[in-house]
Amino acid sequence: MIFGEISLSGALRPVSQAENRLKEAQKLGFSRAILPDAQKGEGIAGMRIDRISDLTSFVGEMFGAG
Repeated sequence: MIFGEISLSGALRPVSQAENRLKEAQKLGFSRAILPDAQKGEGIAGMRIDRISDLTSFVGEMFGAG
């Protein structure tokens, strides 16, 4: 699961209700989440949480480039 907001500069910004989004994703069977680096919160037990700061890092993580 991936969530966040992309700024015009390519930075990933936090969004509201992150904990609720993670709980619902876990109920649906997701075991990994990618969040903006600035997103507050610790995450959910049993879910792998990766934090990424910008769009370039995201592309590198997803596609092995950047």
